[in-house]
Amino acid sequence: MNKKYIAVGILSALGLFASVANAADGDPETTPTTPEGKTALIVNGGSVHFTGEVTNGACAVNANSTNLTVPLGQVKAEDLQEAKSFSGSQGFTLQLDNCAAEIYKTAAISFSGITLEDNKDVLALQGSASGAAKNIGIQILDNNGKAMAVDGSQWSNAQELTQGTHQFAFQARYYSLGNPVAGSANADASFRIQYL
Repeated sequence: MNKKYIAVGILSALGLFASVANAADGDPETTPTTPEGKTALIVNGGSVHFTGEVTNGACAVNANSTNLTVPLGQVKAEDLQEAKSFSGSQGFTLQLDNCAAEIYKTAAISFSGITLEDNKDVLALQGSASGAAKNIGIQILDNNGKAMAVDGSQWSNAQELTQGTHQFAFQARYYSLGNPVAGSANADASFRIQYL
């Protein structure tokens, strides 16, 4: 009977020795300690959201162009009192990377968003409970300075693709319906690429 207790004691000691050996080898199951010997504190920190897409297009959209922000800045309401008046334009570029010009020769871009009623070339501003500007929208202009439809129905001028990196230049501006009301003036549009 005493032999049984001695055997259990020896096995327990061996298990303890194995645990100490694993800790010395950096076993990830052990709790780390600070240089002062305090047990480390581990807490949840949050999450990271990764987005992207695998495509079979001739190019890949540059990461900075997939979620682009175009700052239109501040414009005084009194400068947009007349219907069909507009602010100065702000240029922006959509960049394509790793283009293989031997797959498709040209590319064009279309924009889609919520448009103003009876104005398919003017993006409606995002509404909010309070604080949104009224009687104002946003236009996107092609590389010739012409307002584009932003309902997905119009493609920009097709451009011949260059091997490697290719850029499309556009502009954006505020467009007035007349008698604007001051407030935040933000809008969103998505874009698609047509390869030919």
